Amino acid sequence: MLHEHPEYAFWVAGLLTLALTVVLLLLASTLDPKCAFSTTHIGLFKGIARWVREHLACCWNQVTKLIIEGDTQSYSLSKLQFLLWTIATVYGYTYLYIAHTWVQGLAGLPDVTGKFPWETVLAGGTAVASQISKQAFGTKGGGPLKPQLSDLISAGGVIATGRIQFLSWTLVAIAAYLSSIFASDPSTIHLLPEIPVRLLEISGISAGTYLAARSVSPAGPLLTSAVFTYAVPGATPVTAPPADPCASTGKVYGTLCIIGDQLSKNSVLQAFQATHVAAAAADLVKQKAEAAASGVSVSGVDLGKIEEVTGLASDAVSGVDGVPIKGFKYDPASFVASEKYAVPGSPGMYTRLTVTLLGGPLPDTWTLRLQNADGKYAEVQVAMDSPPPTPPNAEPATPPEAGTDGDAQAAG
Repeated sequence: MLHEHPEYAFWVAGLLTLALTVVLLLLASTLDPKCAFSTTHIGLFKGIARWVREHLACCWNQVTKLIIEGDTQSYSLSKLQFLLWTIATVYGYTYLYIAHTWVQGLAGLPDVTGKFPWETVLAGGTAVASQISKQAFGTKGGGPLKPQLSDLISAGGVIATGRIQFLSWTLVAIAAYLSSIFASDPSTIHLLPEIPVRLLEISGISAGTYLAARSVSPAGPLLTSAVFTYAVPGATPVTAPPADPCASTGKVYGTLCIIGDQLSKNSVLQAFQATHVAAAAADLVKQKAEAAASGVSVSGVDLGKIEEVTGLASDAVSGVDGVPIKGFKYDPASFVASEKYAVPGSPGMYTRLTVTLLGGPLPDTWTLRLQNADGKYAEVQVAMDSPPPTPPNAEPATPPEAGTDGDAQAAG
């Protein structure tokens, strides 16, 4: 068939490459407990559909894991370019083999190229050098709470021009490589197309710029966890730093313990309502407003309570990063850090901090953003260590005297 229709070699190579990729991802998914699917009998066709759907979801999950940094939980540019170059070169050789064996009818394995495959060395070397740079100079910064495509052109939530240049030339080089393969004739091709030397030089310079910029830029903050502890009513404020920076100071509203890396006492803190919680609360606010407009009472929906608990205004709209919590306040001068938790080689940076919060209320689920002076930031979901303390019993109110506003209201 391929003798008569050699143009099908491109599609056959693509299908074989895709099949190989899926098989490898399925093998990798067996290491994930979430991919241990139930074998309950639910019917042949339903069972097959469910098996395909769940396994495709697991395959995509493995793809994301391949390009995510484990410490920052953000997309890695160096891993992505290595993965793209690997897929491109595997597809190229699969196509060459099909053209050599099935179209031309030749025996044996075809050679890859007449020259050394520098593009593969460049991709692998950049990925390895990036990991070495991270170990030597620190991470790029945590950035947003969840991985986002913007991670590919930013470091710690800040746009990085070196990453933009590297990503651009990587995509250009891969596109040029694949287009040269598509332009070849499967009836006559014997070697894979060679990437022009100048294009390789530009790609190498771009990769070097990316690595150099990463090594000279300050390491960004990384948040591992954060725990909030409510203050004990009546506790005496602590004036001296505790031996453990995560010990509760018992001051004002509570103490926030932050654990991570590259944490500065000059950092700026922000608090965001979890997006899904904010959306649910905003929906309740909308129901209350619609009920009020129509004159219908909605039981169980208290607008004041919603705003008190979630920190939402009636016109709040949840975004990608959630809704800022109105009541979140902290004392910038209350950051406590111990030299025991100082980061070696990074003056003024710590792996553990505490800060006193001056106000609330805080919801059960919220996100903390810590931003250093250079603009790089990291986010983490905060764990609430204990429920709010029960306030002391208030003294009974004195009944209003005659002639006061209380009588007037009662009469009304």
